[in-house]
Amino acid sequence: MMIRRLIGLAALASVGVSAPAQGACLLCSCTVDAGAVSFGAFTAFAGAQDAAGAIDVDCVGFLGTPLNSFTVKLGPGLYGSYAARQMRSGANALTYNLYANAARTMVWGDGSGGTNVVTLTNSLSLFTWSVSAPVYGRVPAQPSARAGSYSDTILVTVEW
Repeated sequence: MMIRRLIGLAALASVGVSAPAQGACLLCSCTVDAGAVSFGAFTAFAGAQDAAGAIDVDCVGFLGTPLNSFTVKLGPGLYGSYAARQMRSGANALTYNLYANAARTMVWGDGSGGTNVVTLTNSLSLFTWSVSAPVYGRVPAQPSARAGSYSDTILVTVEW
């Protein structure tokens, strides 16, 4: 039995408008492009399957000091939790997770419940810069999985 799965990462950047600290970046903005982490065809009895993708962030600041760093957080998805994200195909579900490291030991989340966030830095102190953060996915073995096209959507939040 072959099962196809696709995780779509929907990119939404949060832009905070508040009184910045002295010397902070004024009128900073970032855009996020998060491509899909596609697991392709999955054989239910073949064991865990890994995939990778990237989250690209482009930032620009107009006044004040350059934006030196920002934090990237991932939501739990539409159907699961950080402990067990789920992809769905109709009423059928597949468990998966997204990780901040290639060893797939650090669940990428919002910093709560043992999850990790990723902090990206601008070491060049430029007002305009781009950075890409890899995201690692894993679908564990699930022998009772049913055939279908599975997907989930993850909210990506950028904070500075």
